[in-house]
Amino acid sequence: IYTLSLHDAFRSILPTAEDVEVCQGYEGPKHLLGRAEQFFLAVAGVPRYQIRTKCMLVRVTFAEKYVECEGKIQTVKRAVKQLRQSKAFKQVLEYALACGNYLNGVSNKGAAWGFKIDSLNKLKDTKTADNSSTMLHYIAARLEERSPGKVAPALLLGHEVPDLEGATRCIWKDETGELAQLKASLKQVQTQVKLDKVTEFTDSMGVFQAEASKKVEALAAVLASLRAEQLRAHLGLSFSEYGEVVEKGDVARLATSESSSESRSESGSSGCL
Repeated sequence: IYTLSLHDAFRSILPTAEDVEVCQGYEGPKHLLGRAEQFFLAVAGVPRYQIRTKCMLVRVTFAEKYVECEGKIQTVKRAVKQLRQSKAFKQVLEYALACGNYLNGVSNKGAAWGFKIDSLNKLKDTKTADNSSTMLHYIAARLEERSPGKVAPALLLGHEVPDLEGATRCIWKDETGELAQLKASLKQVQTQVKLDKVTEFTDSMGVFQAEASKKVEALAAVLASLRAEQLRAHLGLSFSEYGEVVEKGDVARLATSESSSESRSESGSSGCL
């Protein structure tokens, strides 16, 4: 079995262009050459051996790179689907919107129909006057109050989106770059298959290139669909029962009159879904 370690060992002993030139310049009996020099001459007799070894490297490393890249992209795909279907996530958004609208009051940010998803990060930044808790703590407490004696459905968010944590570790720029590198390397193999004249090489490498390219194109389609989708467009919820969600006395505890103006500028809704 031709493995990566075997390939690395093989590449380490391949002759350079200078090695080949020196050995081919020898005019004496070939059998008098050392084993290394004889090996260099034998390798030099293989047409386009350097570019072929590069193609072999692409083939021997493709599976591992592809599986890693596919795993990350599929994790994100599952996480997006789980978020769309999560009732708990929608309820948390409902509470966040209601609290933001109350804090923003009659300002130009109040009475919003929605907010940008990245505004959720501000829930932990909006604190009580004594800095002992945040808006996130408040929302969790209110959700728990609505389900006395049992775990509130919204607090089971982690169970509804099991792939979310793994998805957060995926960096789109890296995954896009890795996929682009796979496509580029396969394109190089395709070019060399067309240029090579040895049937054994073109048949073997051609089959690999065709099958690998299909996999990469399919994965690229998944990535493109994920990038094109707007998660917030699928969470366009209508929240009308704000009175049941937030009571003035409860939200008032979140900030003093001095800090509430700051909360209005940082915790409220900004933009629409």
